[in-house]
Amino acid sequence: MKEFLTVLIEDDEDDVFFFQRAMQQVDWPGAIQILRDGAEAIAYLTDAHSATDRQQHPTPSLVILDLNLPIRTGLDVLEVFRGHDDTTPVVVLTSSTSELDVRDAYRLGANCYFNKPSHPDGLVELLKVLKAHWLDYNRLA
Repeated sequence: MKEFLTVLIEDDEDDVFFFQRAMQQVDWPGAIQILRDGAEAIAYLTDAHSATDRQQHPTPSLVILDLNLPIRTGLDVLEVFRGHDDTTPVVVLTSSTSELDVRDAYRLGANCYFNKPSHPDGLVELLKVLKAHWLDYNRLA
């Protein structure tokens, strides 16, 4: 079985810090790749899908995607990624509460949509749920 790779697409330094800290607290397995903007995310995800060298460009096991990104939006990232890969789970984790964003994210292939918790403890609880669902109980392709 390949190593579990989480790709976090997030531009906010504080959110990245709290996410990494919460990962440690829930004993999240594998490696994490952090991408800071939509253009970088599209380049990485499309390269990872088409690359022949899996050591240098591993395919993610799970993508965690913010929608409010510089250069290209998270919805842009989702649309392009789903054109290359329709099996890797994509979890939208964003501050956007817009019903349009929720509908568009699901229409473009998001597997679930969560609003960012307002407190670091809430993020730990959310990661426990994600870990249980995506890593402990769900079978991934």
